[in-house]
Amino acid sequence: MFEAITAYGISGRAAKRDIVQVHCINPREFAEGNYKRVDERPFGGGPGMVMMAEPLAKAIHHAKELAKQAGAVQVPVVYMSPQGQTLNEPAVQQFVEYDGLIVLCGRYEGVDERLIQKYVDQEWSIGDYVLSGGELPAMVLLDSIIRRLPNTMSDEQSAVQDSFVDGLLDCPQYTKPDHFEGLDVPEVLKSGHHANIEKWRFLQRYQRTLERRPELVEHVELTKQQKKWLKDERGLFIDLNNISNKGKDKRVDTRFSLYPQRLCRPLLSRKTEIPTMSGKHPLVQAIENQQLKTDIPAFAPGDTVIVQVKVKEGERERLQAFEGVVIAKKNRGLNSAFTVRKISSGVGVERVFQTHSPIVAKIEVKRRGDVRRAKLYYLRELSGKAARIREKLPARKQG
Repeated sequence: MFEAITAYGISGRAAKRDIVQVHCINPREFAEGNYKRVDERPFGGGPGMVMMAEPLAKAIHHAKELAKQAGAVQVPVVYMSPQGQTLNEPAVQQFVEYDGLIVLCGRYEGVDERLIQKYVDQEWSIGDYVLSGGELPAMVLLDSIIRRLPNTMSDEQSAVQDSFVDGLLDCPQYTKPDHFEGLDVPEVLKSGHHANIEKWRFLQRYQRTLERRPELVEHVELTKQQKKWLKDERGLFIDLNNISNKGKDKRVDTRFSLYPQRLCRPLLSRKTEIPTMSGKHPLVQAIENQQLKTDIPAFAPGDTVIVQVKVKEGERERLQAFEGVVIAKKNRGLNSAFTVRKISSGVGVERVFQTHSPIVAKIEVKRRGDVRRAKLYYLRELSGKAARIREKLPARKQG
């Protein structure tokens, strides 16, 4: 199955050039008995089979040994699971920074939970649907990583301009012929004016993201030129026709739409405030304030925290703890986030949490760190005692 990665397309060329090496390890090779079984019936009954911890653990040890022989240091173990976080571009870019990756592909009803607790550093999903096994999600993950590796793409700009790389969706693309069933290629793309083409493509990407994935726009960091282009387009318009008060608690229905103002000129007859790029509409701000959590403890970079995350397993829901040092924190209201780093099996593992996300059940501060920096990315280059944070002790009372 993994021949699709190593023999074809961009990833296949990368494998042939030795830019990347993909090793497939069969857990059956580490199973015992005549039948080399890797699955058993679940304790407590129920349908299906569960993959056993012992052969998988031996397979992971073997994979780590191969990575060590290749000189790889940072090699986290990733389990492709419906209970994991949904894979996104920031996560892929983080994977590119690692020396290697061990991807565990589940089958049947899943993997013995003890193996996950003992060996797995991260759980990732490619969507809220069920597949026969973890091989296809693993191939999706590998392909997205490989195309980001240096010298993999024949045109490096192709990877730079992909959707999600800078937080925006891709713009419409056209090729020959100029005319197709009554539809023409936009004249600006045939003009040869590179500055105008760049502006058109950005505005198209921004417009498409607003229409299809408006939640992504809040995380986009615009350049000065891009802000100027948006200002030239007279900012944004919020269609208040889709906002209404419903329910006994009179909470505002957040199913509103964002559109570029130039596409909504007929709606401007409504007397309402038009937000600019420097601020939000008061109603939008009120909606966000209602969704802010009030039980978040005060913490800062350098502090050790335990983050309890809600994880779904079929119809059940459990809490998964992630303990580590906060190395960065971003305070942006509803879009606040923080990055936690921990050492697992000698490998640094990082995870970004949305502070007010509904899947974050609880944040507990275990220890205060005595640091002076706002971001602690330098810890990525350190290990052992050098990576430890000095604890901040409470001031002694005098007298």
